[in-house]
Amino acid sequence: MKLSTFFPGWAVRRERARRELEVLETRRFQTQSTFRRGAFDASSADSALAPAAFDLRQQSRHLAENHDLYVSILNELCDQIVGTGLHIEPMGVSNRGRALKRWNEDMARVWSDWIEHPEATGELSWTEAQRRVCWGWIQDGERFIRHLTSGYPFAQGQLRYVFSVLEPDYCPVDESVNAGTRFDNQVVQGIKHDEWGRPEVYFFYKEHPGDNLRPLSSRLDLIEVPAAEVTHLKFTRRWPQVRGQPLAHACFRRLSKIDMYEDYELDAANVGATLAAAITKDIDLAPAGADAIGGGDQRTLQLTSGSIYELLPGESVSTISADRPNPEVSNFRAVMLRAAAGGAGTKYSTVARDFNSSYSAARQEMVEGDAHYLALRDGFVSGFLRPVYQRVVRAAMQAGRVELPATTTFERATRLEVAGPGVAWIDPLKEAQADVLLINERLASRKQILRKRGTDPLQLAIQLEAEAAEDPDDDATRPSEGPTDADEGGDAPVDQSGSEDGERSYLN
Repeated sequence: MKLSTFFPGWAVRRERARRELEVLETRRFQTQSTFRRGAFDASSADSALAPAAFDLRQQSRHLAENHDLYVSILNELCDQIVGTGLHIEPMGVSNRGRALKRWNEDMARVWSDWIEHPEATGELSWTEAQRRVCWGWIQDGERFIRHLTSGYPFAQGQLRYVFSVLEPDYCPVDESVNAGTRFDNQVVQGIKHDEWGRPEVYFFYKEHPGDNLRPLSSRLDLIEVPAAEVTHLKFTRRWPQVRGQPLAHACFRRLSKIDMYEDYELDAANVGATLAAAITKDIDLAPAGADAIGGGDQRTLQLTSGSIYELLPGESVSTISADRPNPEVSNFRAVMLRAAAGGAGTKYSTVARDFNSSYSAARQEMVEGDAHYLALRDGFVSGFLRPVYQRVVRAAMQAGRVELPATTTFERATRLEVAGPGVAWIDPLKEAQADVLLINERLASRKQILRKRGTDPLQLAIQLEAEAAEDPDDDATRPSEGPTDADEGGDAPVDQSGSEDGERSYLN
């Protein structure tokens, strides 16, 4: 008689547990599991990740809190992706592909005002918010960004949009029963999708489920948030995949082994430094009545600098050598770190702080490493910065701060350029000469060169204009009352280049 005949609920849970156990034994993600069987798992990306997602996240956080090498990897990735903050330059274009000069200038002013208070708690600056989101994205594999346009205490004159950063713990990764109500079949790992796999609703706990300072009942209350109010920034290896995984998950085991090996070598070195010498006895030469080796009446000699001791007949002193520290530790550690850095997609020299290399070797490492950093930065921009910028534009339009030109669409008007951390200089003179050559041969624009160096072209232009100005703007005579052409939408000056609506060539 089958169990499902009388107890269908037990049978379903038993079958689910059996399948999860099979995944645990054959899963790709080696966390705390000791199973080393062959890789023949045919599960989907979500089925393979589900039983390991919690372990991967917790192990990544443990390494980030206790392992200096893993912290170095996270710092390197954040520094290269975000650095001191990604600078946005509005680059809206018309339907004909020409830059909307006045629109871009207006959005630059709106954006500059909004980034003063971008985050819901008010404790994170725009730069720090970027670093926190980037760090969590790399460490945990995902971050949720909730966009708030109502129900928030906006200040007088503040643009009605802020965002809130949520850890992945807020969204349940399992499909367990909560408060007696089971998720329907369209909810996978806390997210409801339509038939095409597009997110429709995100389920979030009201409070962090691991916050032991609050009652358990309030921590496990779920709320439904429409997908239009959420941005899910995640890192995936397979597609489609609902939830993210830590970027450097493949390096966890190696990093843990390196840490253990260093501890063992340190213990051996301490033992070698502690055991200095030993006194041995020859029984045949020992005088009558002398204690045998290991007897109860043993002598203890306190070793001090310059001390001289008289040995008994038959005694001799021999030193104990533990052959530590091992001279091959640095070479072995370097090989292991190169493998770990390669799996994490970082530069070995930066993670290991080993900069003993030639110019050509350093240049090759920089070129190959930057390709991965740029790919990660592109994912960060498309998954976080661009959705935030588009919502700032919508809020500014609703507040009447800007007006969408009739010669473009919203998608074209919200195009942007991002200036990130500059490419490292190995030889500043050679790099500068190469940039000048590219500009002279019209193979690159000045703005491209500035963005590559991590400089915001707009801010540089303002600074150069301020340096060249004879009369500072704050000391100038106050203009007469009345609307200006640029500020109040008056007749725009005639564009000698032939463009319309304040446009100029996008290629200039």
